[in-house]
Amino acid sequence: MNRLDRYSLPIVWFVLCAATLASVGSNDRLAGIDSAKAAGIVVLAIAFGKVHLVMSHFMELKDAPAIWRGIFAAWTLLTLLVLAGLYAWRG
Repeated sequence: MNRLDRYSLPIVWFVLCAATLASVGSNDRLAGIDSAKAAGIVVLAIAFGKVHLVMSHFMELKDAPAIWRGIFAAWTLLTLLVLAGLYAWRG
């Protein structure tokens, strides 16, 4: 195990915690940028970034065959785009 592998999970955990704090506070900071829609889309993007990190590092998808990593990345991106589009489209 090299040095980067030893510290990657605590670093990912710290990034997940920071992303959680960013998503909690983003609604207040983005209130002036086209109201709640922009903040909602930012929170969705942060959430799907967290999903990607959890699946890759804590469920060890990063060591899976390339086809599975590609399928997961495509699913994550497609789901994010569909949800963000529906959220932005609704009245």
